[in-house]
Amino acid sequence: MTVKDVHATMDASFPEMDLFDLHLLVLLAEGHSLAGASRQLNLSPSALSHRLSRLCQRMNLPSWGTDPQSLRSVLIPALPWLKSSLSHWSQAHRLLTMPQPSYQAVGIARIFSGWAEQLLPDAYQSHRLLWQIQTGTSNDIIRRVENGELKAGLIRTTHGFGTTVTLKTLYQDPLVPIARPDIIETLGSSLESWPWIGFSPTLSHGYTVRTVLATLNIHPLHEIIVDSLQSAQALIRAGRGVAVMPRSLVYADMLQNTLATVETPGVIWPVRTMALIYVSKAPPWLDIWARRILRYLQQTL
Repeated sequence: MTVKDVHATMDASFPEMDLFDLHLLVLLAEGHSLAGASRQLNLSPSALSHRLSRLCQRMNLPSWGTDPQSLRSVLIPALPWLKSSLSHWSQAHRLLTMPQPSYQAVGIARIFSGWAEQLLPDAYQSHRLLWQIQTGTSNDIIRRVENGELKAGLIRTTHGFGTTVTLKTLYQDPLVPIARPDIIETLGSSLESWPWIGFSPTLSHGYTVRTVLATLNIHPLHEIIVDSLQSAQALIRAGRGVAVMPRSLVYADMLQNTLATVETPGVIWPVRTMALIYVSKAPPWLDIWARRILRYLQQTL
C-alpha cells in the first residue's frame, strides 16, 4: 500500500474517528505495543482490540489483531499528519470539557460533527477568551439562549423548534443561527460578520437568508459557493470568507442536484465540501482562519 493509498483510506475514515481513535493510531505508529496503548488510553485489552479491528475495517486495511508492527509500517508515513490532527482535536476536546466561564463574546454552540470545531478561530488571543463552545440538543441550546446562558447559538435542525420563543432564525436551513430577541440589536457588527451557512440543491438557495439579514439592515451580502479547500484558500486571501461543512449534513436528495464536489485528500477537514456562505464583510477572525487552513494545506503529504 502506497502513502497515497494510506492517505486516501484515512481521509475517508476521519469523519467517523474520535479522539481515542486518533490517539490509538498515533501510539501504534510511534511503536507502542497493544498493552502499552491500552494502558495509556485506559482501555481494556478487549475494548482496544475491538476498536482497532473497527478502524482497520473502516480504512480497508487487514485486521492484524495482535500484530501492531504490521499496522505501524502502514501508519508511519502518515504520522506527522496524525499527530497534527490529534493535537488539534485534543484542543477542541479541552474546550468542550473546560468549566463554563462568563462569556466575553457571542457564544457559539455547535452540535454537529466534532471536526466542525475547526471552523472556529483559536479560542484565546492575548490571553483573552474569545469563544466558548457548548454542546447539547437543539432544545438545550434554545433553552440556554432563552435563559440568558448563551447570547447566541448555532443549531442543526430540519424541523420546527417546538417552542414559542421568538428567535431570529433561518427558517428550515439545516444549520440555524439563533439569538435572544432582546440582544439581537445590540450585537451590531458582530452579528453582521457571522457566517450564515446553508445547503440547498439550487443556486437560488439563500433567499431566506437574504430575507432575514435584510430585515436586520445587513447589506451588502456576498454569496460564495465552495467546492474545495483550495477554493476556500483563494476566497479567504481575497478577503471574502468561506465555510466548509461535514458531508453528513447534506441529504441524499440534495446530492443529486448540487454543484460538483471535490475531494480534499491530505487535509484534516471534511472529505468533501459543499456549502454557501453569506457575509457582509470580512470577519475579524478571518486572518487566523486563513493561516489555519494554509497550515493544513501545507501538511499534505
